[in-house]
Amino acid sequence: MFAVLGKDITFEIVGSPSSLRIARAYDYAMHKVVQAPPRLQWIANDLAELDLELTFHVRFTHPLAQLNAVYAAANDHLARALVFGNGVHRGYWVITNVEEKPGHLADDGSIISLAVNVTLQEWVLGAEVDPSAPPNPTT
Repeated sequence: MFAVLGKDITFEIVGSPSSLRIARAYDYAMHKVVQAPPRLQWIANDLAELDLELTFHVRFTHPLAQLNAVYAAANDHLARALVFGNGVHRGYWVITNVEEKPGHLADDGSIISLAVNVTLQEWVLGAEVDPSAPPNPTT
């Protein structure tokens, strides 16, 4: 097992992912100053984005079942824990993009191997908004 996303999506893949990219961005506001260079002010860290390029093959898994599980997870819009096979917990993530590209097909059109690009966006726990919560008192 390479990784598991939540309880129901196990990435069983040929070898390792052909691509794994994690991107982090940092937001700064630029303030113009009269007759001087602008000043930057750090605002916050953006959410991390993780791109995985996976190959599912019939020798190791059922490619269509794996693809359907990925789409089901994307459609339910829930954050899931991402845990790699070595036990490293990388936080909670939502699926923001799925791209599929059949690699090999049988003569009847069934999938033998399938490349899937999955983009995950970091989900920060405690960032949920409760619309029924009372407003914060002013100080």
